[in-house]
Amino acid sequence: MNELKLSQNLMALRQAKGVTQEALADHIGVTKGAVSKWENAQSTPDITTLPLLASYFDVSVDALLGYEPQLDEAQIKAKYEAFAQAFASEPFEEVMAQVEKAVKEYYACYPFLFQMALLLLNHFMLAKDQARQQQVIAQMDGWLARVLANSKDDALKSDARILQTLTWMQLGRVEDAIDVLEKVGDPYRLSHNCGSLLVTAYRMHGDADKATRFAQLQMFDGLMRLLQMSMMVVSLHATDPEVLAQTEARMNPVIAAFDLEQLNGNATAQYYFQMAVAALAQGDSTGAIARLEGFVRAIGALFAKKDFRMTGDDYFTSLADWQDELPGATPRSRETIRQDTLAQVTQIFGTLSGNPDYERIITKLKAVMA
Repeated sequence: MNELKLSQNLMALRQAKGVTQEALADHIGVTKGAVSKWENAQSTPDITTLPLLASYFDVSVDALLGYEPQLDEAQIKAKYEAFAQAFASEPFEEVMAQVEKAVKEYYACYPFLFQMALLLLNHFMLAKDQARQQQVIAQMDGWLARVLANSKDDALKSDARILQTLTWMQLGRVEDAIDVLEKVGDPYRLSHNCGSLLVTAYRMHGDADKATRFAQLQMFDGLMRLLQMSMMVVSLHATDPEVLAQTEARMNPVIAAFDLEQLNGNATAQYYFQMAVAALAQGDSTGAIARLEGFVRAIGALFAKKDFRMTGDDYFTSLADWQDELPGATPRSRETIRQDTLAQVTQIFGTLSGNPDYERIITKLKAVMA
C-alpha cells in the first residue's frame, strides 16, 4: 500500500487553486499556523476536518491523503504467481494466511480480489479436507460478491459473475448458477455478436492491425470453445461409442489442422483425457491407452514452453502478446500441475495398472513433465 502524502498533497492542491494558507485557514475555521504545520508534516488535521478539506479542493478524502489502495496489472500478476509457487511448496494454511493478509491490505483493489479468488479456485483442493475446502470456496464467493457490489468496471464484474457461478456449483447452489448462466450464455443475446462488430469497427476506423489481432483472438477463442463443448458432449454420453467416434472424427482433424497440441497443450490434453475416460467407461482399455498417447503428447508440448506460455505460430501471431496482458496468466505452478496431472491419471486409470502399454504411458508422462 502506498505511503500517505497528506502534507505534499495539501500544499500542491492549495497552490494549484491559487489560495493562501490564510484563506484556506479562514474557510476551514483554523489558524494559518495550523495549515502551515499540516503542510510541513508537523501535525495532521483532525479526522472531522478531512472531509471539509477534500470538499474545498473537490477531491476525495483518499485523493487528499494520497491513499491508493490499488495494484497495477504487473503487481497483481507478480503476487498471483508468487502465491501460486508458494502453494506448490509450502503448507496450504500458511500460504492461505498470506493470501488473506494481502486481501485485507488491498480490499478495495477489485481486480486483485478477483485474481485471488481465481487463485483459490485453482488451489482450494489442497486444503486438508472437504469441510475446509468448502470454507475456502465460501471465502472466494465473498470476495467476488464484494467485486460485484463495488467495482465500476463492467468487464471485471462480468468475469466475477461467471467465476462466482463456479463457486456456487461447488457450494451446491446449482439452481442459482443456472439462473445466471442461462442469461449470460443465451446465444441470441446481442452481446454474443460484439466480437465481429468490433473487428468491423476497427476496420472502418482504418486500424487493420487491431482488426487482425482481435479477429485472431476471437477465432482462437472459438476453437477453444469448440474443443470444450466437444468434451462436454462426450462426457454426457460417456458410454455411447458412436458419440465418441463421431466427435473424434470431427474434432481430431480440427486439432491437427490448427496444430492445437502446440498452440494450447493444456486444452488439447484435457480433450484427449476426456476421450480416454470415455473409452475406459465403454470397456475399451486399448482405446483408452491409445488416446492417452495423445494426452502425453499434448502435456509434453505444454511443459516444453516456459511458464506454459502460448507462443502462437505463423497463423496465430498475436497469442503471445495477448497473453502478456493477462494477470495471473499461469494459473498454477509447474510443480503443482505436475503433481496433479500424475495423480489424476493414476487415479482415473488405475485399473490399467500392470498393463505394459499403460505403464509405458506413465513412464513417458513422467519424462515429459520432468
